[in-house]
Amino acid sequence: MGRRTALRGDFDRFRERLKGRSAGSWVKALANPGMQAIIVHRFGSWQIRLPPLLRWPLEPLYCIAYLLIQCLWGIQLPRTAKIGPGLHIGHFGGIIVSAKAVIGANCALMQGVTIGLSGRGAGCGVPEIGNDVFIGPGAKLFGKIRVGHNVMIGANAVVHKDVPDHAVVALTPGFQIISYAGNHRRTPSKAAAQFGEGPLATVPQAASTASHAHARGSRWRAFAPRRARAAALGKNRCGRTIA
Repeated sequence: MGRRTALRGDFDRFRERLKGRSAGSWVKALANPGMQAIIVHRFGSWQIRLPPLLRWPLEPLYCIAYLLIQCLWGIQLPRTAKIGPGLHIGHFGGIIVSAKAVIGANCALMQGVTIGLSGRGAGCGVPEIGNDVFIGPGAKLFGKIRVGHNVMIGANAVVHKDVPDHAVVALTPGFQIISYAGNHRRTPSKAAAQFGEGPLATVPQAASTASHAHARGSRWRAFAPRRARAAALGKNRCGRTIA
């Protein structure tokens, strides 16, 4: 399918969602950040296939337009990604598509969607997405997987396995604690320790409690000789003589 036909399909999809085909719908489509990103993508995918003598003069124009789309709207849609006609980007912001991704016809990407590379060796790859797929806000798709046709992926879902045709993928409500390894610190800072007097300090962390007890014992042993000398001289902790 030609690039012009694909772009026409993108416009028709957007105008259908506006429920109108008047001249005003064209203006609204051109003013939409998602539509602007799609136009730059279609231009880049057409320009990169031109002969070198025609391609290189247009290269600065594409680079500037692509950079503006990233900076202004937060949409990363490389020209090397294979995208079918009728793509719809409902809202701008945080949309990242791998340069090797494959997306079918009449798909929709919402804000915060990531379609990325993952895996190692033979398992390294990017998702291949079929036709008529809706990817909800915040969804993440990565790895060498295939998403079938007529699939709906719910908000914030993390997809790393194949999805069959006509499936609906949803994030399980709530959350689950899978480990107590924490973030980076093995032991909390002084400020965090003082702040942790509330309910957060009662979370069962046996390993952390043991390490804290060991640290307190080490400090006590380090101060024991000093306290013994002070007691022998009849002085308190402040160095004052005890009457």
